[in-house]
Amino acid sequence: MGENAQSKFDLELEKIGITLNEQQKQQFESGLLYKRCRARESLTFSGEKKDGMLIVLHGVIRVHMVSGTGREV
Repeated sequence: MGENAQSKFDLELEKIGITLNEQQKQQFESGLLYKRCRARESLTFSGEKKDGMLIVLHGVIRVHMVSGTGREV
């Protein structure tokens, strides 16, 4: 990650109260994916197991699940 992107990354972590040492930052960044979404855009992870997290820097998200019968839960 470039110096400008690195400093932005540090600032965003500080905003949400996370402080990491350099080794922790490198581990975190190795699996990091930046995604910019438009208003009302859907992100679908249907049937996929995830062992990560989403960090929302700006805006609001709505999370929902659909049962096997198609009902939103």
